[in-house]
Amino acid sequence: MDQTALPAIDPKLFRSVMSRFASGVTVIAAETDAGVRAMTANAFLSGSMNPPLAVVAVARKARMHAVMEAAGRYTISFLSREQEPLSNLFAGRPAEDVTSEFIDFHGAKVLKGAIAHILADPYDRHDCGDHSLFLGHIRAMEAFEGEPLLYYASAYHHLATEPEGAAHKVADFW
Repeated sequence: MDQTALPAIDPKLFRSVMSRFASGVTVIAAETDAGVRAMTANAFLSGSMNPPLAVVAVARKARMHAVMEAAGRYTISFLSREQEPLSNLFAGRPAEDVTSEFIDFHGAKVLKGAIAHILADPYDRHDCGDHSLFLGHIRAMEAFEGEPLLYYASAYHHLATEPEGAAHKVADFW
């Protein structure tokens, strides 16, 4: 293997390359003494089936980082294509006519109209450069029909069509 020193990775190139990974868009929420605090996140993944774990990456400089560290539980809402304005709102780009509505999900708050909800208890946290990976032990989850909001190449996208039977097919990765 060639051990030649490679140049440092340019941050703009890093963002450009990583933006080529298509992802769904989620909103992470936790209740505090000041009310519900939430943040848009596309750095989300399933972590484990046994125990059921989900992973979300949060920048250490984000206000949500301290909320996640203190949270006794938190939720993850998978946004529908109609919720693009909410993604912007919780990414710090609010619009005057956009309001959010949180509803109860097993005693926690999730976004109304999302295509899926997860309730998680903190399981572990790992430092990961300028972010932390928060692992959540999934305690409850639900899914609804609808089209997801997608993020690719630093822009929102939508499915052209819903794959036939998508709600009933499960990829066999395990």
